Amino acid sequence: PGSKSTTRNCQMGKRKRSAQNPEGKVRSSFLAPRQKQRRFLVAKNSSATSNQKESETDDYDHEDWLNDDRDVYQQLVSSLQPVVKTGDQIATGNQSMVVPKIDILLTDSEDVEVVYRNEDISSEDSTSSATQIDHHGEMLSDDYFCKRFEHELSTADAEELEAFYGKSLEWESVPSKIPGVGCVVQTVPLLVNSFTAERCEFNCSSAGLLKRRTLVESGVVTRLASHWLLVNSMNEETGQSQALTALQRELFVVLNRYQDLLYSQRSHENAEEIRRLYCLHALNHVLKTQHKILKNNAEIVKAQQEGRDPDLEQYRDQGFTRPKVLILLPFRDAALQVVNLMIKLLMSEEEKCVRQKKRFREEYGHREEEEEGFLYKAASYRSVFTGNVDDCFRLGIQIQSKFLKLYTDFYSSDIIIASPLGLRTVLGATGDKKCDHDFLSSIEVLIVDQVDVYLMQNWQHVQLIFDKLHLQPQETHGCDFSRVRSWCLQGWSKHYCQTLMFSSFQAPEINAVFTKMGLNYFGKVKIATAELPGSVCQIAVRILQTFKRMECGSLVDSSDSRFDFFVSEVMPQIQSSLRTQTMIFIPNYFDFVRLRNYFIKEELSFTEISEYTSRSNVSRARSLFYRGDRQFLLYTERFHFFNRARIGGVRHVVFYQLPYYEEFYSEITNYVDSGRDRGQMAVKRTDCGSAASCIVLFSRFDAHRLERVVGTSRSMTLLHGPQRTVTFVTESVTDGQC
Repeated sequence: PGSKSTTRNCQMGKRKRSAQNPEGKVRSSFLAPRQKQRRFLVAKNSSATSNQKESETDDYDHEDWLNDDRDVYQQLVSSLQPVVKTGDQIATGNQSMVVPKIDILLTDSEDVEVVYRNEDISSEDSTSSATQIDHHGEMLSDDYFCKRFEHELSTADAEELEAFYGKSLEWESVPSKIPGVGCVVQTVPLLVNSFTAERCEFNCSSAGLLKRRTLVESGVVTRLASHWLLVNSMNEETGQSQALTALQRELFVVLNRYQDLLYSQRSHENAEEIRRLYCLHALNHVLKTQHKILKNNAEIVKAQQEGRDPDLEQYRDQGFTRPKVLILLPFRDAALQVVNLMIKLLMSEEEKCVRQKKRFREEYGHREEEEEGFLYKAASYRSVFTGNVDDCFRLGIQIQSKFLKLYTDFYSSDIIIASPLGLRTVLGATGDKKCDHDFLSSIEVLIVDQVDVYLMQNWQHVQLIFDKLHLQPQETHGCDFSRVRSWCLQGWSKHYCQTLMFSSFQAPEINAVFTKMGLNYFGKVKIATAELPGSVCQIAVRILQTFKRMECGSLVDSSDSRFDFFVSEVMPQIQSSLRTQTMIFIPNYFDFVRLRNYFIKEELSFTEISEYTSRSNVSRARSLFYRGDRQFLLYTERFHFFNRARIGGVRHVVFYQLPYYEEFYSEITNYVDSGRDRGQMAVKRTDCGSAASCIVLFSRFDAHRLERVVGTSRSMTLLHGPQRTVTFVTESVTDGQC
């Protein structure tokens, strides 16, 4: 007694009892999260009412709940009368309607009571006007969000899509080269429906954006566009058409058209530009989806207030589950940067509008101590491994009108941010009884950033996630099937999902996933570098680099063919010339195990360093190899990726297979003779002063790796030339020319 909450409840109770219903007022209990009986149909997973039952304790008191309910309802009301005032008349074709007067009555701490004053309405179908007006201004007639999700594929189109993406030879691609971007290849399905083919046209330029001039006119929600200029601070150019950088303008055309995208030129220099752009796109999609649901909810309530039965077929605006955006990231620090960007794009006062933020900073914050020598490593390494590098995490995010909730349940979240390993722990393995993948059934935007890093972690986790997308849910999870889109019920959600993949290079594994799993009926776009110079020009030591091409019939047999070629041709050459201190660089761990067993069987003098080697054993192996006590060093690419350790005492290098990252080739090759000036007397030399050498094994299935190492023009010669062995010699140590 006497507390502030009790006084407030008493005052609100008086307001409720004093509220009358004169002159035909109709009272509804809309937005009442804990009311047992609902008089009107409201979507169970609507962004206006979902997940308000959850209790929170993170600096969010009872009064904030009332403010949030009021803000949500005011947003709903504005969807009915976005640009006009109460009593004004708005045109609906040849007819007109009067905007109804709406009052808000706060009944108690949990309920918000809505009172409509039904006055003159001259239009028989007043709901049509609401669909033509948008309080944000982003729902234009040519908005790709509306074109994409309101268009329903026919059965013939769906069957054509399945056949089209199943046969790669039938793809119709349009290649082109864009200055400053690279080689752009667009694949467009030619369906029976001419509407789809027309909307898949892509000119690979920012002409559309320049013509519209503003982000809002290009389909971006005003709430996001108002904060974009402050967030995108790296662009200091002025003018409305220059709110995006040159790279962002080109990518925005693809993202805004809801086409699939594989961008293979991501680097530590443009990483922030790309991250800002896909965060803008993800939030824009979520806000548009929420606005559509809120508007349809209001129209259904209004129709029932007027005694009409709403046609629910025109209000299908949801999927089986609430999550609409899935963002895959490799480390917690990347998730931290993405969430911070979303907060800046959504709101200005972060501390008051983000729930569970303190916990988020503690779990995803930067490491207190960096490893020794971290600042002296390459910039590409620092950009990847800065901050918290834990690769097992998952985070649900719910977006409301005035606040953002972190750590929400997946089925109450709008956006899911997770690592492949963190999501794998939820999905489980194939055949497990306890596995949950229903929250992936209605994903409409899939963003996979830093795809190349997953090749260094576990690529099978990524493949499993793609396999679990858009499957039929095992449970209903409170779904209102009367609001589920028809194409979702028919199992065509995969054709309405946009896949965005950003990588530092091209790889067969990445291209295979993008080709087979990306079933977007709007088409797909691949962007890669038109001409690669090759990292072979970055060699700083004078060394003979011998490239040996091996023949193999298929990709399945490539591993066996490589091992046989190494044992029969490379090892005899090394042993006959008495080459000591030879490093064998092995990208694949299974090949590493195979070679290790071979060396043990042949009783050769070797030591090993892999991603599973302890720190003490790594130090011991480096010391033995540096002193010359071991002839061979088996060295994996994953260890080099995560550590970038500098190996001393290297005299010869053998690349069992070319590395994924082209800079690794020059780094490893430059290790040669690195220990000559340090303790040379302590090193045991038994190779009689033989010249330093580098041997590289490759096949036609290593075309992408070879192109990144030797360059585009040289790779064609090595792959298709008559000579199976080609030697490169560094002419100048200063400029690295070959």
